[in-house]
Amino acid sequence: MLIKCTKCGAENPVGPLFCKDCGAKIDVKKIDQAIADVQNSRKSAHKRAVLFRLIGVIILIFVLIIIYLILDPIGAKIENIHLTKEEVKTAVDEYSAMGIGRRENFTFTQREFNYIADRYFFPRMEPLNIRFTSSNTVVVSRRVKLEIHENVDDYISGVLPVVVLTCNLQKNEIKGKQQYEIKVLDCDVGKMSYIPSSVSYLDSIFEPYASSKPFLRFMSKVSDISVDGENITFTIKR
Repeated sequence: MLIKCTKCGAENPVGPLFCKDCGAKIDVKKIDQAIADVQNSRKSAHKRAVLFRLIGVIILIFVLIIIYLILDPIGAKIENIHLTKEEVKTAVDEYSAMGIGRRENFTFTQREFNYIADRYFFPRMEPLNIRFTSSNTVVVSRRVKLEIHENVDDYISGVLPVVVLTCNLQKNEIKGKQQYEIKVLDCDVGKMSYIPSSVSYLDSIFEPYASSKPFLRFMSKVSDISVDGENITFTIKR
C-alpha cells in the first residue's frame, strides 16, 4: 500500500512520516487509513480462503456420500451360496428329474436354485444372486464395474457396486406357445435408483443371462411358478 504526498504527489510506503522526495509531512490520517485498508484486505483474503476450503469440504462430503450410496457396504451384499454335498445331490437330482419330465411339479429351495443357475444356466458367467419373492417377481443382483460420466469417473474408478434388478415374470404367447418372459421393473445401484445414462451399459451386462440357451430351454418348459418362503415349485408342461 502506497500513500501519495499531498505536496509533490510522490508515492510513499506506509510507515515514514515525511515524503521521501520533498520532505513534506505526510498526513497521519492517510497513514491510518492505509494501515486499515491493508488489514481489511488481509481479512477479506482470509475470509475467501476459509470460504473456498468450506466449499471444498462440502464437495468432498457430497462425493463421499455418492460413493457410499453406490457401494452401500452395509445393505447391498451378495450372499455366497455354499451347499452341502447332500444339498447339491438333492438339487441335481431334482433338476435331472425335471429334465426328463418324470413328474409335473419340482421344488427347489432358493439356495438350490441359485446353485442350479450357476452350474447349468450361466456356467461361464459371473454368479448371480437370484431370489423369487412371488410367483411372478424375481430379484436378481450382481456386482458390476460401474461406468459413469467421465468427469466423475476418476472418483470411483474400479468400483464394484451391487446392481439389483427387480423383474416381472410374464406369461406371453410366443410362437403359438405360452411362455414366460422377463421384464425389468426396477433397478438399483447400491442405494441409488437406476442411472439413466447407464441404461444401455447395464442392459449389456444382464442381456447374456436372459438370452442363455439353457435358461431359455428351462423357462420354455415351465407352465407355472409358485413360491412359499424359501421354496420354489416349478410346474412343467407335459
